[in-house]
Amino acid sequence: MSDSSDSAVNPLLQAWQTPLETPPFAAIRPEHFMPAFEQAFADHAMEVAAIVNDPTEPDFDNTVTAWERAGRLLNRVSAVFYDLVSAHSNPE
Repeated sequence: MSDSSDSAVNPLLQAWQTPLETPPFAAIRPEHFMPAFEQAFADHAMEVAAIVNDPTEPDFDNTVTAWERAGRLLNRVSAVFYDLVSAHSNPE
């Protein structure tokens, strides 16, 4: 992310302080998605690169487990996006 203030105002990039850590749908605006997806794709690319470039001998933990952990932000942002598109879409 280029500007740390972006994450301070983007609820998709913050920890969710809601019951059961559910998405704060009332705070999410269409303009939050592009920066959140950009950050999520960048994070995922770095996570995959870290797996690929790990100099240690591949094993279950540093390959499979690391792959399973990679992309959590991308999964979270895309899940909220598709939930809103299917339930409460708009032209933006």
